Amino acid sequence: LIAHAKGQKRPPLLFCSDDRSLLLCEKYRSSLEKHFLFSFPPWECIGKIVLKDSLYLQGLDGISTPATMPLRTVEDLSQVSRLMEFPLLLKPTLRCLREGGETSSPPFEKVFGEKAVRVRSREELAERFKEIRDQRFDVLVQEEIPGGVERLYTLGIYAGRDGQIKAAWTGRKLAQVPADFGDALIVEADWSPALLPLAHDPGRQLFD
Repeated sequence: LIAHAKGQKRPPLLFCSDDRSLLLCEKYRSSLEKHFLFSFPPWECIGKIVLKDSLYLQGLDGISTPATMPLRTVEDLSQVSRLMEFPLLLKPTLRCLREGGETSSPPFEKVFGEKAVRVRSREELAERFKEIRDQRFDVLVQEEIPGGVERLYTLGIYAGRDGQIKAAWTGRKLAQVPADFGDALIVEADWSPALLPLAHDPGRQLFD
């Protein structure tokens, strides 16, 4: 990457297309940012977004989020049925990240077939939790929000250092693979300005 950047007339703009690339660029940020313009903020900010435990548990003003609980040990499982109703979802904190910061092994969806695992009972919860922990993923349990794939909307924004939105895009999924919890297969650009307030409160900086 650095050799490529040195051959350009001006510093290229660096984009990351997946979480693994983001973690790699963050690891070598001090070297890369001498030669590139970064399109994403420092880890102190973006880590709060890409790590699901930080994202769901920090409390997002004005945005309803599903009930979420980190699962550290088998003992934590006894609390789940008191706080949530089945069916529930088990998710990794970050699908390409395993214990110890290891990112070279196959991601969660390659191991389990989907980005989340649905469980319908206490017994299934315990069984699948053990399987996921055996693969060294940190785990969250979360209530499942019902609805078809066509109800999944995406709001993409680009914000400046001043926290102001410079550009925005909205769209919705029409199909994903796997069908329940997967990556987008067909996406329709569908401008929905009503989604913008969910991403930005004009009264404060977007990224604190």
